[in-house]
Amino acid sequence: MTKLFSWLAASVATAVIAAPVAAQFQRRESSPPKLEHFYFDSWSFESENARGGEASYYISLPKAHDHAASSPRRFPWILWCPGFGGPNDFQTRGGAETLDRLRGEGQIPELALIVFRPSGGRGRTTYMNGEAGGDIEDLLVQDLVAHAESRYRLSSERRGRAVMGVSAGGFGALKLSLRHPDVFGAVAAHSAAILPADPTELAGYSESMVSRFLRGGLKEQLGDPIDPEKWAEQMPMGLATRRTPEQLMGLHVYFDAGTEDDYGFFEPNQQLALTMKRAGHRFEFHPVEEGGHAWSSLKMRDNLARSLTFVGKSLSGKNPYEQVATFGGGCFWCTEAVLEQLDGVTAVTSGYMGGEVASPTYKQVCTGTTGHAEVVQVRFDTTVISYETLLEWFFRSHDPTTLNRQGYDVGTQYRSAIFFHDETQRRTALALINAIASTWPDPIVTEVTPLAPFWPAEGYHQDYYRNNSSQRYCRGVIAPKLRKLKLKTDYAK
Repeated sequence: MTKLFSWLAASVATAVIAAPVAAQFQRRESSPPKLEHFYFDSWSFESENARGGEASYYISLPKAHDHAASSPRRFPWILWCPGFGGPNDFQTRGGAETLDRLRGEGQIPELALIVFRPSGGRGRTTYMNGEAGGDIEDLLVQDLVAHAESRYRLSSERRGRAVMGVSAGGFGALKLSLRHPDVFGAVAAHSAAILPADPTELAGYSESMVSRFLRGGLKEQLGDPIDPEKWAEQMPMGLATRRTPEQLMGLHVYFDAGTEDDYGFFEPNQQLALTMKRAGHRFEFHPVEEGGHAWSSLKMRDNLARSLTFVGKSLSGKNPYEQVATFGGGCFWCTEAVLEQLDGVTAVTSGYMGGEVASPTYKQVCTGTTGHAEVVQVRFDTTVISYETLLEWFFRSHDPTTLNRQGYDVGTQYRSAIFFHDETQRRTALALINAIASTWPDPIVTEVTPLAPFWPAEGYHQDYYRNNSSQRYCRGVIAPKLRKLKLKTDYAK
């Protein structure tokens, strides 16, 4: 906790010790990143909420943005809140490149991304009103939003805006979205600097340290001594219990933290996830195994790709909580009949994966010569059911110890297989296999392999049991399995 309190001291000091106005924009500049799918620009604008009357930002605009004022098209956009490393970190430490790559792969829509540039030589802020740099919260949700949308024809609708950030900026992004759910439709935070909802939990030395720094506007914001209610209204942990699910309806929330966070922020983020779950909020929390803090983590680029994809889905009007899993557990009729009954599963498609022939037919796969496995591709809502829970049902629904066989179904097409969609799924699958290995009399032979091209099976294979429950195979094989698993055998009716 010592490092956490050191961070807290630095953050509060940053917020309240004013820099001379003349020095506010004397910061290290970075060269504009060379991107294939975005233009780079920077802008300063007048703001009564900024100390000195001026604020600024960087912006990455999609190449489709032609700057024509008469164009009716408005682009969705993301506000990026930098941490204490400063606004240049996104440009120089892989953020811009990740953004560009995802756009090139079609993983995110055409959008703009704005990096706020806090005033002061080091470009730091805690995203509160009353700071040395001005009323930063109001500057962002009022002035910057209005200026950017007018200047660059960006979306003025909540569903077309998102806020993201890292470390102190992750704290800021979560705080801004929870305090202003009418402004942003999505939020994503990395290594967020989460502090307790109750200031007394800061421990004696730290609370007195904060009190010593409370001067100027922050004294009005938090009280002196610290007012627990005012403090809680500035903390994501406090806001999570003070906002109802109805108040946050439509706000898509993602946050992650590394298990090896240098400042000890993994446990606070984990606690925030528990608090939000108890409060009934929808969110996705991603624990990053062996991940460090913010940009210093070797996994930051992967985390950023995950969060940008999440936000991109939200800005595209899709459900960002929906993920996809792919399993091979023998005959896909059986696996489909089990998994499609689970709460949180939104769709199950039977098909073929892992072979060498494009667009294979059922007849070809049945020969066992194409290399494909019969699989089901499962779409599921992570706020209702986890990938780990899906895996548990997958292993309950078949015998993972028989090589290339399930009962009387024999052949490589009936092999037990997990095709992982990302590194998290791979790790989760391997961990579960290791955990359940001792419960099976023979070694588990389930393959855990990267995702391959998926070929949907012919139409008559889809919802097979639901549409053919009186068929002999369904009555003799699938129905007994469903009864054994205490699932419905007549759910089609």
